[in-house]
Amino acid sequence: MMEIPLSLPYMANQDDFQTTNLSMEVDGQFLRVVKQRYQNDTLQVVYIKDQQKQKLNEQVSDWIRSITDNAHNNNQNHKLLFAKFFPKDFIANEISNFEIWSSKLDSTNINTSQTDYRDIFLSLKTPPPQFG
Repeated sequence: MMEIPLSLPYMANQDDFQTTNLSMEVDGQFLRVVKQRYQNDTLQVVYIKDQQKQKLNEQVSDWIRSITDNAHNNNQNHKLLFAKFFPKDFIANEISNFEIWSSKLDSTNINTSQTDYRDIFLSLKTPPPQFG
């Protein structure tokens, strides 16, 4: 259990712990708060070590480190690694949207600041409110 000094005006003391699901990091350790209560200007929390989040954080750090280390050695190799690991499902729609947008731009010769607004349609499901 950890006690955190916390002065909140008009906050009543709690007799029982309340179930909660919070995540926090203390001195590089990830903790999962499972219960908490407020008593005598102190927040008391019951926590467990969050080993899953710690492991995930280490894996992400290792992955980023491997990409950045390769970038220093060879910039072309970095581009290949980025393309290999970047989720293609995410960018497939964005690429096709960009191609459609750029083809419309080329065919109409419209100022680029206006192209964002020319195909916007707002459908009103209800009439505007009547005042008076």
